[in-house]
Amino acid sequence: MTEYQLAKLKSWLGDKKVHDLIFDEVPYKVYKAKITGSATMKYIPFSEGETNRVYKGEGSIQFTAFSPYARSLHKFLKDYEVSNLNEWKAASGMRTNGYYEDDNINSSPIDEFISVFRGFYVYNPGDLETDFILKLRFLNNEIAPGSIYMGIGSAQLNFKKIVAKNSDVGIQINTKLNLIEGIDINGKKTGTIYNEYISSGEFFKIPKIGPTDELV
Repeated sequence: MTEYQLAKLKSWLGDKKVHDLIFDEVPYKVYKAKITGSATMKYIPFSEGETNRVYKGEGSIQFTAFSPYARSLHKFLKDYEVSNLNEWKAASGMRTNGYYEDDNINSSPIDEFISVFRGFYVYNPGDLETDFILKLRFLNNEIAPGSIYMGIGSAQLNFKKIVAKNSDVGIQINTKLNLIEGIDINGKKTGTIYNEYISSGEFFKIPKIGPTDELV
């Protein structure tokens, strides 16, 4: 690199903020990390022409990630513009585009269901099953009796009519804490709990699935 590029590199390495950390061999994984400690660099200057110098060498950088788990950069393989996609796409477990591997659509057939049914398309190609948060807004200070469930397996949570408490504008179903929590106009937790409205079933997570499994 040039002398100017070396100065820019040193400035970049001095940033102690949290940023996205992406490795070339697995560009579908994004870690949240920051540089910790001092970078170690070894380089030798070379002349390039009569007035310019370039630096060649190697170094090491220590990062601290505040979670051992990565998140995907994009939902589908079609959104990645990287030259080595064919090297890692099978290992990623991700779908190319849409509902099935060979679909040319971005939405699920669930969109065509009648209006009393609300469905949306999710899938988890990660290494572990994952928690989720589902936010529902009150209509006339209540949510009609209903169920949430996955399109595969028998995972299901059923609830009676939920009536708003205090100034809550909605609820969120939090499967990490196994709670139905009240939320305010900004979608933030209010501290109110609605678990007494659960009629049957249990909290569940989004399982790891393959490229052709259905999950709605």
